[in-house]
Formats: sequence, structure tokens, C-alpha cells
Amino acid sequence: MPSFAVLGVLVLISGLAAACFSKAFGVVFLGPPRSAAAGAAEEVPAPMRAAMVTLALACAGIGLAAPLVVLLVRAPVAVASGLGPALVAEQLAGAVSALWITSSVFAGVIALALVLRWLRGLGVARFGVRRGPTWGCGYSRPSPRMAYTGSSFAAPLTRAFEPVLRGEVQYRPPEGYFPAASAFRTETPDVFTARLYAPLFHAVDRTMKGLRWLQHGNIHLYVLYIALTLVALLAWELR
Repeated sequence: MPSFAVLGVLVLISGLAAACFSKAFGVVFLGPPRSAAAGAAEEVPAPMRAAMVTLALACAGIGLAAPLVVLLVRAPVAVASGLGPALVAEQLAGAVSALWITSSVFAGVIALALVLRWLRGLGVARFGVRRGPTWGCGYSRPSPRMAYTGSSFAAPLTRAFEPVLRGEVQYRPPEGYFPAASAFRTETPDVFTARLYAPLFHAVDRTMKGLRWLQHGNIHLYVLYIALTLVALLAWELR
């Protein structure tokens, strides 16, 4: 049962990551530039690309080496829990087995992607590259406003996780025979930020503001605070 739970969590995280990166890819590369500044953008220098590649390889390495990480933490878990190493190894055996299967599948997917990338490079080197409008959609002169957005590009993936993401839709339909304007906007708020971190930080902020009267800049009262603290500590020690 724990191995299936771990596998389910990995599948959920992988799906959400795919939705996230699909939307990021759509924002950057999908359709014509939205502004003159975006059209004039250039690739970042090589050191910045190297840093991003290093982080990407580290993320892939951590995922593929997940079974090894579990094997390495068996001894610390045994010490922290007070259980025997054999019992800990037995309890983690199912998770390690499931992670080996998952890592093997993803390693195969990465290898396939690298082979396809290599074949694409061969094709580009042989036939060259032709440039044209991205997704003209049948229009003779498509404008940036007609292009798909990152949100619409990732919509099939985010719709599958709608019960978790709880996206918000704001829609103003066209009205009248000659509508002047309409709008459609989607937003996916961070559930943890909106319902956990923000209320917690606001509560801490209100509490700290309530104690602001203690910080007033009067050195004499600060010395009095120190003296009272020392007296309280002496009384606690001598009780």
C-alpha cells in the first residue's frame, strides 16, 4: 500500500509539472510576439544558459536517483525511529521497488526524447529551416490578439486537475448586434498561498503590530526590560 501511495503522488506531481511547463512554453514560444519589445528579445548569454541546464540536469538526476536516495536514508531512519535496520529495510522495500520501476520508465522516456532530438538535428542539417507565421489558423494577416495564449495551450492539462487547481474564469461575452468589446480571462490561484500562507502571515503581522508599543525607542525602558528579565530569571532559578 505505501508503494502505491508513493507512485500515485509521483504521478500527480508529474502531471502538475507537465501542466506548468506546458504553460510556460506556450507563454514564451506560442504565436507571434505580443509587443515590439518581445519581438526584439534575444537569447541570454551562455553562462546563464549553462546555469539553467545545470539545474535541469540536477532535477532529472534527483528524480532518476530516487531509489538510491531511499536506500541511503535507511540507516538514519533506523537511528531516528529506534527500529532495527532490517525492519526499516523491509518497510521501505516496496517503495524502493516502485521507485525503480518509475525511474526506469522515465529514463527510457528521456532516452527516447534525446534520440528524437538527435534525429531532428539531422533533419534540420539536411533540409534547412524555413520560417513562417506560427499557427495562422486560416487567417491571412493574424495579429497577436488572435494567437493562442499560454493558458489556452495548457488548458487540456489543467482541466484534468481542475478539482485540485480550482481555476477561476472571468468572462464578459459580446453584447448587442455590433459588440464593442468582450473579454475572457482565466486564473489559477495558488491554493496553499491563498488558504494557508497568506492567512498565517496576516495573523502574525497583526500580532506583531499589536506588540509595536514595546518598540518605541526609549532606551531607559529598554534597560528596564533587561533588568526585569534578569530579576525574573533569578527568581526562577532560586525558587
